[in-house]
Amino acid sequence: MEGGIEEEASTGRVTGSESRWVDGSEVDSESTQWSFEGEAWSAGPVGFGEESSSRRRLWKKPKRVDSLDVDAMVIAGSNGHHKKDPSTWSTIAMAFQTLGVVYGDMGTSPLYVFSAVFSKVAIQSEVDVLGALSLVIYTIALIPFAKYIFVVLKANDNGEGGTFALYSLICRYAKVSQLPNQQRADEDISSFRLKLPTLELERALRIKDFLEKNSFFKTILLLLVLMGTSMIIGDGILTPSMSVSGLHGAVAGFNTDAVVLLSIIILAGLFSIQRFGSGKVGFLFAPALALWFFGIGSIGLYNFITYDVSVLRALNPAYIYFFFKRNNFKAWSSLGGVVLCITGIAEVLVMMVSTALVTLVMLLIWKTNIFLALSFPAIFGTIELIYLSAVLTKVQEGGWLPLAFASFFLLVMYIWNYGSVLKYCSEVREKISMDFITELGSSLGTVRVPGIGLVYNELVQGIPSIFGQLLITLPAVHSVIVFVCIKYVPVPVVPVSERFLFRRVCGKDFHMFRCVARYGYKDVRKEDHHIFEQLLIESLEKFLRMEARELALEMSSEETDSDRESVVSRDSAIQSYVSELHIPLISHSSVDGAKVSRVEDGCSLLPTSSLPSTEDPHLEYELSELREAMESGFTYLLAQADVRARKDSWFTKKLVINYFYSFLRRNCRAGAANMSVPHMNIIRVGMTYMV
Repeated sequence: MEGGIEEEASTGRVTGSESRWVDGSEVDSESTQWSFEGEAWSAGPVGFGEESSSRRRLWKKPKRVDSLDVDAMVIAGSNGHHKKDPSTWSTIAMAFQTLGVVYGDMGTSPLYVFSAVFSKVAIQSEVDVLGALSLVIYTIALIPFAKYIFVVLKANDNGEGGTFALYSLICRYAKVSQLPNQQRADEDISSFRLKLPTLELERALRIKDFLEKNSFFKTILLLLVLMGTSMIIGDGILTPSMSVSGLHGAVAGFNTDAVVLLSIIILAGLFSIQRFGSGKVGFLFAPALALWFFGIGSIGLYNFITYDVSVLRALNPAYIYFFFKRNNFKAWSSLGGVVLCITGIAEVLVMMVSTALVTLVMLLIWKTNIFLALSFPAIFGTIELIYLSAVLTKVQEGGWLPLAFASFFLLVMYIWNYGSVLKYCSEVREKISMDFITELGSSLGTVRVPGIGLVYNELVQGIPSIFGQLLITLPAVHSVIVFVCIKYVPVPVVPVSERFLFRRVCGKDFHMFRCVARYGYKDVRKEDHHIFEQLLIESLEKFLRMEARELALEMSSEETDSDRESVVSRDSAIQSYVSELHIPLISHSSVDGAKVSRVEDGCSLLPTSSLPSTEDPHLEYELSELREAMESGFTYLLAQADVRARKDSWFTKKLVINYFYSFLRRNCRAGAANMSVPHMNIIRVGMTYMV
C-alpha cells in the first residue's frame, strides 16, 4: 500500500463478554510537531488507507490504549503466573548468605558499642552497666526484631528489600516515577503484581490519585529514597576503616601496619568479586562469620555461667529508667553509642526512611487498617527520632564525614535523575510525525540497502528525532529498521520470554518496527550483542507470524455467515488462537546455552520458529527480506547526545545541566560498551537536546 500507514493492532486476551470491534485508529493517536529542513510538519491522528480501514480489530476494553501495548500483550507471552516460593533448602542457603553480607556489619558492633556508651557516662555502679545493657537489649528487640523481621521484611519486592525495592513496589501501584514511560503492557509481566489477600479500598485509591497528581510529593518520595541509599553508602565507606582501626594483633610481629596491609588486600579482593553478585560474596565470608558468631556466643555463654548470672536483671526495662534518672543528659547523649548495636541494619536516617516507605506500603498496597498503619510510624518513628536527636550531637565529633559522603552521593543521583527526565521529555516533544514518514514513502526519501539498522532511543512510543538526523546525514538507510528502546521496569527480574515488545511502524512495505526491550533492576545485561541480536530477531519473526495468523483469522471470519453455527465456529477459532498466543516467546534453552547460530562470516541466521509455517506469500516475502538483511549484518545507530539548558533558563538549571549533568553523561559507560558491540558496527549521530 503506497503512501498509506497501516497500523497493526493485535488481539489480546479475548473473552466473549469483554471484546468489541474497533477501528485501528481508535488505539493510536499521536499529536506531535517536528521540523525538517525548515518546514513544520504537524501530526494529527494517524491516517489509514483503504485496505487498512476495511480491516477490523477485536480488542478488549478499555477503549483508549497505546498501540504498542496492544501488540505487547501478544508478544510478551506472559501467563500471569508468579514465581514459585523458594524451597526450604533455598531459604536456608539464602539465610546462610546473609551471615556474610548483612550480619558481617552487625557482627563488628560488639567491638565498640560499650566503649562508645561509657565514653559519655562514667561507670559508678552496677545500675549504669545494667541500664546500658538493657538499652542495648530493647533496642535490638524493637528495631531489628519487631520492626524489620515482623513488618519491613514482609514489604519485599518479590524477595528484594531495601529503599529502592520499596520505591519500586510503590511505583508499580501508583505512577509516582518522574520518568513518564509507563506502559499498560508492563502490568502483564509475571512478577509485576503481587498476590494480595485484601480488596482495594477507597482510601488506597485516594492516596494513589493524590501521589500521581502531586509532582511535589513525587519529588519528596524520590529524595527520601535517594537519601536512604546515600546514607547506606556513606556509612559503608567508613565502617571497614573503623572496624579495622579497632583491631589489635595478638601475633608477634603482626602490628597495626600489617593489619592495615592485610585489610587493604582483603578489600581489594572483595570489591573485585563484588561485580559478580552479593551471593558469591556472602558464601565467601559466611563461614568466617558463622565461626565468629559461634565463638563470641560460646565465650559469652561461658562467662555468663562462670562469673555472674545476675546480668539477666537487664531484661527488666526499669533499669533504663534508673539509668536515665541517674545520668540525666549524659544518658541521653550515650544513645548515640547504643545505636551502634544496630548499625548493621541501617543508619538512623535510613531507618526513618524505611518507616515512611513501609507506612505508605501499608496504606497503598496492603490496605491495612488505618489505626494499625498509623501506629507503626507513631511507635517506631518516635523511637528513631529520639536516637536521631542523640546522634546529631556527634556531628561535631566526626559525624559530619558520613553526612558529607551521603550528601555528595545524593546530589549526584538526583542530578542524574533530573537531567534524564528533562532529556526524555525533550525527546517526546521532538519526535517525528507519522504523517511525515508516510509522505516520504517506503523508500524514506533515500536509498534502502540490505541490512538491519537498530536505532537506539528512549521513546516507548513514536519515532525519535534521531531518525530524522540519520535521514539527513546518511546517504542510505537499511532495508529493515528497528527502533530499540532499552527500558528498565520497576520489577526485580523480567523473564527472557517476556522481554521484547514489538509493533509495526507504518505499512508493511516500510519494513520498520518498534521494539521495547525490558529489564528489571536486578537484571544484568550479560549477553553480548550476538545473543541480543539473536533474541531480538527471533522475537521479531514470531511477531510477524502471529500478525499474519491474526490477519488470516480476521479475513476468514469476515467471509463466514452470521448464522449461529458460523458464530460458534468463529468463537472457537478465536479462543484457539488466543491460547496459542501464550506460547513462550523464546525458549530458555537457547538463551541459557548462549547458542547463536551464525554463518561463517559471523552473521546470525534466521532462527527456526516454534510456530507452524504459513503459506501467506506476503509473510514469506517479509521473512526472506529479514533473512537477507540479517546476512548483511547489524548496524547500531546511536545518538551522541548533548543536553543543554535553554537560554531563558535559570542560572541554577544551566549550571546543573550544562556542567554537572553533562560531566556525568561524558563519564558514564555507554550501553554499547555493556553489550561489547564492535566499533565498526556503530554509527553515532550528534544530537543536541534543549531542555
